[in-house]
Amino acid sequence: MDGFLNTPQTARTLKLSKSGIRKHHRASALPCTKIDGRIAYPRSFVDGLAEATNGIPVTRDFVLLYKLVWEYNTGTISRQQTEQQINELRRHGQVLNTKEAAKLLGYHSNTISLWRNRGWIRSVTFWRTQLCVRSDIVKLKTLADGFTVYEAAASLGVCPTTVRKRASKGQLSTANHLNGNMRANPREVLAIAEEQAKLKAASLPAPVAAKLLSVSMQRLFRWKVLGSVRTVLIGERPQYVTEDIMALVQHFQTITPGFEWLSPIYTQPAGAKQLWPAAKAIRFLGVVQSQFNNWSRLGLLPFYVRTPAGLCSVRREYVSAYLISLKAYAAGRKITKAVLEEYYAICQENRLVA
Repeated sequence: MDGFLNTPQTARTLKLSKSGIRKHHRASALPCTKIDGRIAYPRSFVDGLAEATNGIPVTRDFVLLYKLVWEYNTGTISRQQTEQQINELRRHGQVLNTKEAAKLLGYHSNTISLWRNRGWIRSVTFWRTQLCVRSDIVKLKTLADGFTVYEAAASLGVCPTTVRKRASKGQLSTANHLNGNMRANPREVLAIAEEQAKLKAASLPAPVAAKLLSVSMQRLFRWKVLGSVRTVLIGERPQYVTEDIMALVQHFQTITPGFEWLSPIYTQPAGAKQLWPAAKAIRFLGVVQSQFNNWSRLGLLPFYVRTPAGLCSVRREYVSAYLISLKAYAAGRKITKAVLEEYYAICQENRLVA
């Protein structure tokens, strides 16, 4: 196969995948022949195309343009046929000469020639005319109007390193500018910034959310890991969805059924300080934990649940004033279920606890 390259060799030379080579082959953009039942590509064409692309990813339009000029140079087609096909591509706007490219970019034609000589624009020469594909010029125009890394970072409220990380992960379309610096697509940056503004309006920072729930930020983060609350990434920091936080606030302000008349008092900040954890309430009443938990399940004690629904461990806080008055009512008697039911009936009738 002297003078020809197989598909893997062609892919390595053009820095494409084998599927990419087959894609260009199906589009009739690559000249080929069959040798021993295998598709082979002319070495002169592949090497010349690799040199003309100058490291820029190969596109179908450029391959078609280069193929026309290569076929003319090798004598496969005449000059008249080549001109007709190139003019057809120019009429469809796929191929531009230097003046047309300069007009599209808004620069002088000498500047376009300088960029071409530096390898920033790939072109093909046909009878002293430098031809390039429109897709390359449009990409240059987008880059010329694009955001720098620092401008994109300022628009998104993140550091430049985060912008580069997002670009490497494919979350942001970027490309290298003519001077070698990265440029980001302004439309994508503004769209992401607008989306983040909407998310920010519907979310709360961790300190604010923790203060609303009267819990530590570590506990709030644990609930996030367990999936009880959702977060959205604003810039570089996660914020908690307002809907989830307010639902938890309402859940935390729901007292044991039957004790709703106590709720307006102990959902206020001053009243919340008069709530006792289960361990303190058990010690104060001098009862066994299993009994205490059973009374809670039966709804004989007023408490607030301070953990999201669905978690295995449930944290309850009990109304201290009710427990103190209950112990005073028992007057030295052992607190049992009967005493609780008796005192509960009296409270429901007279509202003894204020």
